[in-house]
Amino acid sequence: MVQPVISAFLRSLILFAALLVHDGVCPAAMAQTAGSGRLASLHLAQARLNEDGSYWGLLEFTLADHVKTYWRTPGEAGLPPRFDWTASTNLADVTLSWPAPIRFEDGGGHSIGYEKTLSLPILIKPLDPSKPVQIDLTLDYAVCETLCLPLHERLRAVFNQSKGVTGAQQIALQKALQLVPKKQDLGSTEAPAVTRVISEGEMLRIDLRTDPAMTIQDIFVEGPDGWVFAGPLPLPPSGSEGQSFLVNVLERPEQGATFGNLTLALTVTTPALSSETVLTLDKQGRAP
Repeated sequence: MVQPVISAFLRSLILFAALLVHDGVCPAAMAQTAGSGRLASLHLAQARLNEDGSYWGLLEFTLADHVKTYWRTPGEAGLPPRFDWTASTNLADVTLSWPAPIRFEDGGGHSIGYEKTLSLPILIKPLDPSKPVQIDLTLDYAVCETLCLPLHERLRAVFNQSKGVTGAQQIALQKALQLVPKKQDLGSTEAPAVTRVISEGEMLRIDLRTDPAMTIQDIFVEGPDGWVFAGPLPLPPSGSEGQSFLVNVLERPEQGATFGNLTLALTVTTPALSSETVLTLDKQGRAP
């Protein structure tokens, strides 16, 4: 998913904090500041071997109390994580599955991310399934306590068919996969489902199919570079099944940019489950 533009203020903060960036090479890399102690620990491990020769891995972030890190689309003020796998060998493809995030209010704005823990399931496909995959991952991300600190980590791991996987690792993977939003088509009959998106002036109206007792916690709207969207505002019930929300645009890639032909990803969260729908608006800014 394309990431929003980072604010000028955050760019300045990153340049200042870059003096504190460190580069560790170990399976579990520790991020810390002199005043706050350890803020985050990372661990990358093989979690399952699939019948087609691919692997499931699990990248786990453990965050200290009152510390957060960012989602792939971080909101108004945040630093999206950047993954570089190019130093790996025998790696054909890698796919990350993101759990549903939460929204943080940050002094008049908002950011999107995680607190306490973040477990990312990673599907790893080898070029040659008969040979091990040497993972060499460079990761740039940020953790925030009272201030935000950008970090640079390097993690290495070997994925091979002879490596044993513990029951605890398989359980951790299963739990992480259950937190990933279910991919749904526009108009799906399975709630919560996006049934319609319409541009109304400077805002988007999002109609959802929901169960009568379902509570919508949040709707995260992602767009191409430069588009940043606010949180959802509920509309009064119209008497029909489902719920409707308005979402304001906080930033556009350029003045006058319209909703026409815009591709969006909508992640809808409830206390029990979540869904993700990717859609493209027509020239009039509507879907369907």
